[in-house]
Amino acid sequence: MCLLKAYIEDRDERKLVAKDVAFVTINGGTIDLKDVRSRSLAYIEKFTSVEIDALGSCLVVKRI
Repeated sequence: MCLLKAYIEDRDERKLVAKDVAFVTINGGTIDLKDVRSRSLAYIEKFTSVEIDALGSCLVVKRI
């Protein structure tokens, strides 16, 4: 099973914040990342955009 790795990108730096992400919920300016058992892996606020690379199993959140 290919699950996502989630990164936060600040200016030119990319930091891994979660691995094995199965569920992504974007709601009211926040992103909640959960694993296959619906356990929260990361909670991200204050972002400008989200990029999902399905082939590379990667989610990149760009911060303000």
